[in-house]
This record gives sequence, structure tokens and C-alpha cells, in this order.
Amino acid sequence: MNTFTDRLQQGAKLLWLDYSDYAGRLLSSGHIPWLQTDQLVNWQKRSAGLLPTDVISLPVDRVVAQWLETHADLVASMATKRRSGAALRVLLADRALRSHLVDLAKGLRACFPGKLLALVIPAPEMWVQQAHAQAFNGEKIEVDADLIDSAAMYIADFLREFVEAGIEVILLDDDRAGTEPQVIDAIEMYAPLMNLADHYRWALGVKTAGEPVKASLCPDFWITPKFTEGERRGLVPAPEFWEGVNDTCVNNARFLYLEIPADANPERVLERLSSVQ
Repeated sequence: MNTFTDRLQQGAKLLWLDYSDYAGRLLSSGHIPWLQTDQLVNWQKRSAGLLPTDVISLPVDRVVAQWLETHADLVASMATKRRSGAALRVLLADRALRSHLVDLAKGLRACFPGKLLALVIPAPEMWVQQAHAQAFNGEKIEVDADLIDSAAMYIADFLREFVEAGIEVILLDDDRAGTEPQVIDAIEMYAPLMNLADHYRWALGVKTAGEPVKASLCPDFWITPKFTEGERRGLVPAPEFWEGVNDTCVNNARFLYLEIPADANPERVLERLSSVQ
């Protein structure tokens, strides 16, 4: 069994911190060096030294956004075909980008041998939209079932690149738009990703702003703002948490996912984190 899911099943306390915006402001003046492996690993080491996270995250979409700013040739390639989904397919097939992301993962794995290492990526329906917008100056597209299914297959092929990178967790983030999956059975279209994760013994989870979707095929864990005791579910506390409010759910949750605000006061951050350890 994967170490991550094993810990959840045993009911061990797990604290997963999303500190990119906060530590980016505090330690790198808002500019995280996603494109420089050694600098990025050093930044993560400094960040994790200040903040007690059990999970080290590699947010792929942030790396991609910075990569595209300096690789106009890839953006141009992504825009060669207007068919929905083509931009994501070109993006994920780029060998240089894949190689850089794997190097980052390997660097983090070597630096944090005692931590869980998670690859955080947009959920298929979100990533296909993001890639199209990046290729076509913010243009929006409608996402249907066929497009989600195709995107999941492109992403599964992309993830095979990380087999030797030492990752243990894949988190699909569908929370950025603040909505539940756009197609009611979207979660079942993630089958290529779930099967791949199962094959390589990665724990695959979904972060959503809504209630977890009930389907015949489900991820290993969920991360949501709603607490349910006894399930493999991480809780995202309400924003009031950072103002000093600990409700019953926060006190009872064994698995917390905390997004530290970019402008948070360092003393308050440490005080709030100590309250849940």
C-alpha cells in the first residue's frame, strides 16, 4: 500500500500545507524560481524548514505558467490547431518541459527523503481549458465528456514520465474555479489516471470546492471544505481559521489541507499551525 493512503487508513495526523504564495512573498519577493532546479529545491528547503508540512508539493501548473513565459515557441506550437484539446496535447508532449518537471521532482525527492512528495496538477477539465487559454490569449472553450476523456488520456501519458521520480501522491485540483465537475460523471472519466496511479502505487486524490462525487470509480482520497469523520478526506478550513477560529471540524480532522494566505503575518501563521499539530 502507498505510504500516504496507509497513513490515512491508520488515522495518523496529516498536515499538508500549500504555502507557495506565502513563502514566495516571504522568501523570494513573490518570484518563485520554478525554472531553476537547484534554486527551487533550496527555496522549498527553506520554506519547509519554517513550516511543518508532511507533504512537499510540486504544483505543475505554476511551473508551466512560468515556462510558457520564456518559451514562445511552445506557445506557438500549442496554437497551431484550434481544435479543443489540441493545445493541452502539445503542451504535455513537450520533451523539454517534461524533463524539467522530472528534474524538479527528483531534486525534491532527494532533498526531502522523509516527506511525502505530491505532484499537484489541474483536473482534466480544468487543464484543457487552461492550456487553450494559454495558447489563444485567454480564449474560453466549452468542455464536454469527450474532451474530459481525451484530456485524461493525455495526462496519463504525461504522468508516466514520473515513474522514476519518487513521487507518492497525485492531486487533481478542480478547485480553482470554485465549482464541482462540469459533467456529472466526470470523475469516472478519470479512469486512465486512477488506473495508472494504482499500477504505480501512487495515491490519487481530488481537491474540490463541492461535495465529493459519488461514482462507481473513486479516487483514493478527497480534499474538500466539508468534514466527514472516518473517511479518507482532507479538510480545507474556512478562511476564518487564519483569524484565530478553530471550529469542531478543524479540531477533529486527522487530515488538514491548509492554504496559507500570501499576505499572512508570520507570527500568526506559526500560532495557527501550532494549534492544529
